[in-house]
Amino acid sequence: MRPSIQGGSALLVLLMFFNGCQGSGAMQPITTVTNLDLNRFMGTWYVLADIATPFDKDAYAPTEHYALADNGRVETTYQYRKGGPQGEIKSKTMSARPHAETPAIWGMRILWPFEADYRVAYLDPDYRYTVVARNKRDFVWIMARDQDLEDALVIDILRKVEGMGYDLTKLRFHHGLEDFTLSKDGGVITGAGPDLRASESEVIEQSTPRFGT
Repeated sequence: MRPSIQGGSALLVLLMFFNGCQGSGAMQPITTVTNLDLNRFMGTWYVLADIATPFDKDAYAPTEHYALADNGRVETTYQYRKGGPQGEIKSKTMSARPHAETPAIWGMRILWPFEADYRVAYLDPDYRYTVVARNKRDFVWIMARDQDLEDALVIDILRKVEGMGYDLTKLRFHHGLEDFTLSKDGGVITGAGPDLRASESEVIEQSTPRFGT
């Protein structure tokens, strides 16, 4: 089943999204991690911070789940709460094609037959946290295996993302990091506040709804 796209503006957004596959102007391609172990990379990741795509702006407390299929593709389920922290749990499913020689570079198929640029740009040696970026520096996902990363580690990751060429002021924070703010000079500071993290039991099993549900 293909996602239904309504209106010319939505189609234009999709075309701009896929156009990012080739990078933008003078910006150098995002450097990816070497020797990515796809099997080890599979499983559930909490999206701790992101620059949302036009299709994910109403997504709260998102997670990504990857499963390596027999044909070598990565079946991807993006799960989130719609509209707010207590919103209905929804899912979108996609399929990615890892590059044969550089498995940290994926072509993420959102709208057949096009594939969007998706690059594992940073990865902890123990596969505890990762950054997925794009050559166009438009969208980015900071993810971890659990929801509890030390503040100093989060700050270090954010600085790495900024070093890739991203505007950190565009980030959204999730899973208890909602109180992170950015100072005017771009330095990262933390703030105190209620812990809004969803419990691990609220991450439901992967389901079948398609992209756009």
